[in-house]
Amino acid sequence: MKWLEPLYPNASQRVNQMLVELLVYLRSPQVIAKTVPLLRAATASEDLLLYPFYLRYARDGWTPDARRAVFDALDRAERLPGGRTYFTSVANVRKELLASLTPEERVALGSRAAVPAAGSTGVQPANRGTAAGTAAPQPPRFVKDWKLADLEPRLAEVGKGRSYEGARSALLTAQCVHCHRVSNDPAFPNSVIGPELLAVGARFSRRDLLFHILEPSAVIDEKFRQTRLLLKDGDDVSGMVEREADGKLFVRPSPLEEKLIEVAVSNVRERRLSEVSPMPSGLLNSLRLDQILDLLA
Repeated sequence: MKWLEPLYPNASQRVNQMLVELLVYLRSPQVIAKTVPLLRAATASEDLLLYPFYLRYARDGWTPDARRAVFDALDRAERLPGGRTYFTSVANVRKELLASLTPEERVALGSRAAVPAAGSTGVQPANRGTAAGTAAPQPPRFVKDWKLADLEPRLAEVGKGRSYEGARSALLTAQCVHCHRVSNDPAFPNSVIGPELLAVGARFSRRDLLFHILEPSAVIDEKFRQTRLLLKDGDDVSGMVEREADGKLFVRPSPLEEKLIEVAVSNVRERRLSEVSPMPSGLLNSLRLDQILDLLA
């Protein structure tokens, strides 16, 4: 441990992510104090969730100021865009951190030590979407309407000189993590709404993988195919049928939202399997060429 502590924090984000895990495991008395400045400087959802995820296992070195820094980071994490699994992870980490507080810490933290009500995120509704003093998160910027013809000639570059950090950044920017499991790292945002992508490179060639990203509706896995309900009143509803109970269908129009639509079974004229993938097209349009090549590596 005495060899690791001087290395932390490091100029490399990836090294910091590995060191915080190791130092917490080794019960370093310095890891909390060394992580607090990283938390205060963090702006990416990955860091705002990862550091508290590991610090919840730390038992020595806590101060009220450090506790506040961790809860502040989780609050900021909840103001950033993310899928259902991401926000559930933030809530679970906060819950475990709150459970680990001593009676003295609860007194010192006051309202920060209160357990959020069921269904609450811990962030006041008026503040959702806007961090203090900052604008609300903006949609990914448009780079180019990428086509297979643009990228296929560059696939030979995928196998050399690629960046692991670039791939992680691309997964976040293209929002792959909102629907797919892409990493074994428990702190990295993951979801199980869509197919698992951990070993996707072993199942598809790079060209095939690129084609499926660019043309998501060309081939749809039946487990993730949506249903279109044509209703007797002339309306229609499309989405994943979550369940059917008490004469009602509960449909989720978007996999990234909690909202469910209730449809009376008696009002359904016809059910059709959708020919459109729940995965939107154009996900690569917010990435530069080098990011796409990193992603495919």
